[in-house]
Amino acid sequence: MSSNWEKLTIGDVATVIGGGTPDTQEPTFWEGSIPWLTPKDLSSNRDMYVGAGKRFLTESGLNDSSAKLLPKGAVLFSSRAPIGYVAIAKNPVSTSQGFKSLVLKNGHNSEFFYYALKHKTPEIEASASGSTFKEISGGALSSITVDVPEPEKQAEIVAPLLALDNKVACNNKVLITLNETLRVIYKSWFVDFDVVIDNALEAGNSIPDQFQKRALSRQRYRQLNQQITPRSIRENFPDKFVLSKSGEWLPEGWEFKLAKDISSIGIGKTPPRKEEHWFDVYGESNYVWVSIKDMGKGGMFLRSSKEYLVEEAINRFNVRVIPRDSVLLSFKLTVGRTAIAGTELTTNEAIAHFHDFKDSISEKYFLMYLRTFDFSSLGSTSSIATAVNSRTIKNMDVLVPNKGALAKFDEITTPIFKLISSVEQQSQKEEMIRDMLLPRVITNQV
Repeated sequence: MSSNWEKLTIGDVATVIGGGTPDTQEPTFWEGSIPWLTPKDLSSNRDMYVGAGKRFLTESGLNDSSAKLLPKGAVLFSSRAPIGYVAIAKNPVSTSQGFKSLVLKNGHNSEFFYYALKHKTPEIEASASGSTFKEISGGALSSITVDVPEPEKQAEIVAPLLALDNKVACNNKVLITLNETLRVIYKSWFVDFDVVIDNALEAGNSIPDQFQKRALSRQRYRQLNQQITPRSIRENFPDKFVLSKSGEWLPEGWEFKLAKDISSIGIGKTPPRKEEHWFDVYGESNYVWVSIKDMGKGGMFLRSSKEYLVEEAINRFNVRVIPRDSVLLSFKLTVGRTAIAGTELTTNEAIAHFHDFKDSISEKYFLMYLRTFDFSSLGSTSSIATAVNSRTIKNMDVLVPNKGALAKFDEITTPIFKLISSVEQQSQKEEMIRDMLLPRVITNQV
C-alpha cells in the first residue's frame, strides 16, 4: 500500500446513524413528503443511488420516532434482514431500524465508501450478532477498518468502477423501456382485446357489455381520425366475441386450456444441502442452478446463478436439465417470478419450467401471459405462498389465441426480446468486470 493510504475505522471517517419506524397505526405519521426506506426498497433498486422507497413520513412521523433525516450523499447500509444492501442517498432520506448509515466527515467521498462497504460486507456480516436474526450494531460497524486514501483522491480512484456502474444504470433504463413496451403491446392485444374491438367496430359486430367502455375509447380514436391498429396486424385477429364454454366472452377462436395441455412442465430439485460437495461456483462442466433469489436479480434471461451444481449431482439425484428458452416460474414462498432460460440450466424445487409448447404458443407469449396472470386466483387459503403447488401450476388456465394473432405477436416482439437479451448480457459482462476490479481498486492493488 502506498504511503498516502491510511488504515482507518468507519468511525474515523463517518458518523454511523441508525433508523427507526414510527407507529404504523398513526395516520398523521405517514403519507408525507419525507422518503422512508426499508431494506426491501434497496433489494429492488438496481441503481447505486436511491431517492425514495414505497413510503413517506410526515414531519411529525420523523420527530416522533428514532428515524433521522439523513443528508444527500449518506451511504445507506442494511444492517439486518438482510445485511449488505448498499446505496447512496441522492436526496435527504430517512430509514427504518434495518439500516446503519454513514454520514461522512471531512470531505470523504460517498462513492468510495459505497464500494468500500461492498468490499467489506463479508467481514461486516461476520461481526453480526443475534439469535433470531443476525444484525450489525452501530458500534461494530464503526470499528470495521478500511484502507483510505486522501479525500481528494477518492473519486479518481473509484472512477473506473463508477463508469462501469453508470453504464449498467443506463442499460437498466433501456431495459425498463423495452419491458414496458412489451407489457403495453401484450396488454392491448391479449388483455384489453383492442385489436378485436377495432375489427368488431369496423365490421359492425356487437360487442359484449363488459368491453363497452373500451369500445367507446377505441371509437373515439376512429372519430378523431387518430391511428388505430394497422390493418397488417388487424387481419390476423378475429372481428367478433363469442361466449366460451366457461361462460366468458372471448374473441372468436380463442380458448382457455390447462398449462399441462399446452406445454411440458417440470419441477427443479435440490441435492442434499448438508453434502456441500454437490455445490460449486462457475465451471465449464458445472450447471447453472437457479434459486428464487437468482430470479429476482437475473433479469428476463437467466444465464448465471449464485451457485452451480457439479455434473455428478445431476446424475446422482436425477436433477432435470432445463432446455434453453424454457420459461421459469417460481411457485413456492415467492410466487410469480418469471424468466426465460438463456442457457441450459437447473433449478431448485420452488421453480417450475415450461417448454415444448403446443398450439403455436411461444415462450415469448407464455412469459408475458405469466407476467399479467393473477396468481392470487390460485390460492385456496389465506396464504398464496403455501396454497400453490406443482399440481396447481400444471392446472393453471392459459389463454390460447388464434394462430395468426400469436404469429404476429412473435413477429413484432422478437426484435425487442433479442435486444433485451443483448443488453442484459452486456450489463452482466460489465458487472463481472466491476466485481473483479472492486477488491483490487479498493485495496490499492490497481
